[in-house]
Amino acid sequence: MTGAFPVYATAWLSLVLWAAGEWTRRDPPENARGRMLFTAALAVMVAHSALAFGVLHGWSHAEALLHAARRTQEVTGTAAPRGFYANHAFLAFWTIEAAAWWLRPDAYRRRPGALVWLSRAVFAFMFVNGAVVFVAGPRQVLGAVVLAAAAAAWARLRRPEQP
Repeated sequence: MTGAFPVYATAWLSLVLWAAGEWTRRDPPENARGRMLFTAALAVMVAHSALAFGVLHGWSHAEALLHAARRTQEVTGTAAPRGFYANHAFLAFWTIEAAAWWLRPDAYRRRPGALVWLSRAVFAFMFVNGAVVFVAGPRQVLGAVVLAAAAAAWARLRRPEQP
């Protein structure tokens, strides 16, 4: 487990950075702090994925797929490696989100509400699975608390700013 510590630590750090970024999305100028935290969380999640692939799976796609299928079997009762592919899709989605925010911040900020909520739903789904469903014990509580903090940030963003 000692060698796996950086794998798990980077996952949790990414979650916390992302949630902190959700709290600073409305901060001026141009949401720079939120964008930086969002991007830092992405970079840490990429590091987590690389560490998991190397440390836990020996750079073997076959081993990673088997691990995903075993974990899914343990949690849901169905052996399926979909989580492995979902993680890759999530990293691609997050990268596109970050790139859009950096390359066209005004357009990103003015996205239709449906796209904003779709993005939030993707992040919530992935983090709920990674930080609540597929962990046990106190980590489930920690994951739920961090996700509740992000949801509170979303509720705060829906209200008009106070002068």
